[in-house]
Amino acid sequence: MNTLIAPFRKIFASIWEMHQIHVTHSELSALSDRELRDIGLMRSDIRAVAEGTFRRTPETFPAAVPAAPTFADAHDYRLAA
Repeated sequence: MNTLIAPFRKIFASIWEMHQIHVTHSELSALSDRELRDIGLMRSDIRAVAEGTFRRTPETFPAAVPAAPTFADAHDYRLAA
């Protein structure tokens, strides 16, 4: 009985994975370029992110925002250039 169910489980898992890829791709595509940049992505990264093959390297997104702002002076709260 288990050998009859196993192929259907594989098919269902594949269909579910394709659905998840489609949903992720659709949701990311709906974001503006600014929103994508805010989360560290470019529009060309969407497919790889949706498929789970995206790997971040310095060359992938060179204009990454620093994790914490750096201040010019202890009394100057403007961001350093």
